[in-house]
Amino acid sequence: MLTKEELEERVDDCQMTEDYVAVVADIVENIGDKEWALEVLEDGADWAGSAMEFLQFAESASKVLENNEKAGEYIEKAKELCRSAEELIKLADAVHGAGDAETAKATYTEAAGKCSKGIELLELSKHVLDTTGEKELAEEISSQATAKCTNASDFAALAQGIADKIGDKAWARKVFDEGRALCKSSKDFQDMAVAASQNLQDAGLVQEVVREAAEKLEKGSELQGLGLVCAKELNDRDNAVSLLRAASEKFEGGAELVKLAEKTLEELEDLSLAKEFYRKAGDISTKHSELLQLAESVRVKADDSELAAEFYVRAGEAADDSSQMLATSKALAENAGNLDGALRLLRSAEKKAATPAAFEQVAQAVLEYATDDEWKSSISQQLEKRQANPDKYKNFMQQEMECVTSGAFRNLAVAVNSELADEPYCRRLLEKGEKVSSTFDEYLSLAGEIGNQLCDAEWARSIFDYMLSRWQDLPSVNKVVASGIRQLSDGEAFARTVYSEQEEGLVKGGDFVRLGRSILANLKDKEWATKLYRQAEEHYELRDQFAMLAGAVQKDLGDQAWAQQLYRKAFELCGNSAEFSQLTQLLSKDEGAGKAVVRDLHAEAESKFTSAEDLYRLAESTYCFFQDKSWATRLYTAATEAGDARELRFTIASSIESVLGDRGWAGRVRTM
Repeated sequence: MLTKEELEERVDDCQMTEDYVAVVADIVENIGDKEWALEVLEDGADWAGSAMEFLQFAESASKVLENNEKAGEYIEKAKELCRSAEELIKLADAVHGAGDAETAKATYTEAAGKCSKGIELLELSKHVLDTTGEKELAEEISSQATAKCTNASDFAALAQGIADKIGDKAWARKVFDEGRALCKSSKDFQDMAVAASQNLQDAGLVQEVVREAAEKLEKGSELQGLGLVCAKELNDRDNAVSLLRAASEKFEGGAELVKLAEKTLEELEDLSLAKEFYRKAGDISTKHSELLQLAESVRVKADDSELAAEFYVRAGEAADDSSQMLATSKALAENAGNLDGALRLLRSAEKKAATPAAFEQVAQAVLEYATDDEWKSSISQQLEKRQANPDKYKNFMQQEMECVTSGAFRNLAVAVNSELADEPYCRRLLEKGEKVSSTFDEYLSLAGEIGNQLCDAEWARSIFDYMLSRWQDLPSVNKVVASGIRQLSDGEAFARTVYSEQEEGLVKGGDFVRLGRSILANLKDKEWATKLYRQAEEHYELRDQFAMLAGAVQKDLGDQAWAQQLYRKAFELCGNSAEFSQLTQLLSKDEGAGKAVVRDLHAEAESKFTSAEDLYRLAESTYCFFQDKSWATRLYTAATEAGDARELRFTIASSIESVLGDRGWAGRVRTM
């Protein structure tokens, strides 16, 4: 037994809540002085700073001192200090354990008010039911759960809790559907998919969530995240593949697809699907860095040297300079084991080298990797020339960097070949000239220098073929043909092929004549030209057409008899003296057939024309051409005797006076 003096010493030594609670219990037990014990308890309570401390004082007041009123005061103070639902729940548990059911119920209700999420209310509801057996209170708390849900993830967590903790799948599905309607982000759909699979155990529902996500989510990264959740957490391969494919359709960058492929290998171990994504990355990647990253990933992650080689090649082709191309060719040879592809890139790198140092690096790689002795020999010779003429090459390569037009590259190529006799370098410059060519004259000049500097008929021919496909008017075709005859060993055969193709599309008479003249000019083939002129004659119907053709036949073919026939055809189509006058103007310019047939046509016109106007105009033409006064007089006489002569008597008189100088006759005509 402790004496009061001993108990007083212990009271003086109290520092912690536990000390006060313990000494109060000893006071009551040893000397039974509850009044003093209450004073000690209140002194200790004055120092309390937390809800749990007041809870201990409340338990002491209730159980030791049997003072429920004081215990209630401490409980209220404890509530005031509770900062979270968790603290209120502990307080309520303690109060319930102390037998104060009503205070416990009120405290549980206050704890519910501090819950911020539906799942917290659900857990509290289950705790109340398990701890107190108060079903009505538990249901009241759980009914508040959905009101606390503000997003899809909250509803998903609540649905999971309902299914797992309460076992009410119908209620869980109802909550799930409320949350599903709010799904916006990948995280929302992920939480819903997990709930549908693991808690509701509904595969069809998972499929619906996945399908809805594929329709709503706009970013590939969001679909990818959901797909990986399906793969890792749900072990749902089919939906994972579906979502990852949907993600691949959303990605716009090759790097994103590369990461998707790597994740597919890492999480699904699906090599076939990963390669599908790698190929999609290849389809949209255009930059050297993107394609190189793609090739490396395929080689390292997918262990596919063949596919990696394909992307290495494309990376090299997209390179901005020879150094990138050189590095890629080495990777292609050493990492992918594709020497042929590496050598093709080296040939491109050789053409792209912009400085002497860059060329030397490429040349050393060629000497190391190449199997073509001729190429290695050529590279060695070029190296020797560069080492022997460093200043000239430095100057030329500097000029090369400044070239922007086809003409500039072409002129530099001529200078290089003239001063250094370096045909490979000359060729590279002309190739660059071809790439920047755009006009007819640029291509024509380029083909000419290809022939002059390199004697490369095959290359020149390819340019001619391109030009003919692009410029199909006859003047352009003639220029190409003329150049082809000069530059190609089979130039004449080339010309005949081109002109034969031109002939197949002719439909107008004038086109036949123009083609015939082109053939005469470039091939001197009179027989072929004659054939074309004959076809023109078959197509012609008008007087001027026959007259023009007659002149061409006389001038180009020297066939006077045929030309005369054509002039006569033209004459037959003359309906009056005005048209005949136009024809005679053409005849006057033709010293061959025109001169030979002009008199005959005048004679035939005399028999053909009957009107006063046609006859007096024919008289003027006859005198102009032949100075035959008697013939002109006969025609003027016929004009004055024509039925419509009186109406034109003054015009006829003026013509007689002007042409024949016969004023007397003219006067008589005026008085008719």
